[in-house]
Amino acid sequence: MRTRPTSIRRRLMGLILVSVGAVWAVMFAWSVNNAAREVDEWDDARLIQLAHLLVQLDGPDLARLAAAGLDVRNEYTRASRACTTTQTRNRATRSSRCATRRAK
Repeated sequence: MRTRPTSIRRRLMGLILVSVGAVWAVMFAWSVNNAAREVDEWDDARLIQLAHLLVQLDGPDLARLAAAGLDVRNEYTRASRACTTTQTRNRATRSSRCATRRAK
């Protein structure tokens, strides 16, 4: 049984598709690696800034900070920030607005 020879056009198209796929794969791997490195550098810089800030605090300030019980792992939503802003501006209207937002 004789195989039919493939055309130059078909072989060229296959070669181009494989080449483009290989280049995309290499660029994807490079970009993921680069992004991970950038995120690590950003995180290190953020930790250094936080360390400089904590170094400037004295004993009473550190005690107040520890007593505040801040949890930086939880982000505030816009509604809770609005309630906090309203709390400082007008205590009478704050309770009604924040109560309706919390109920939702």
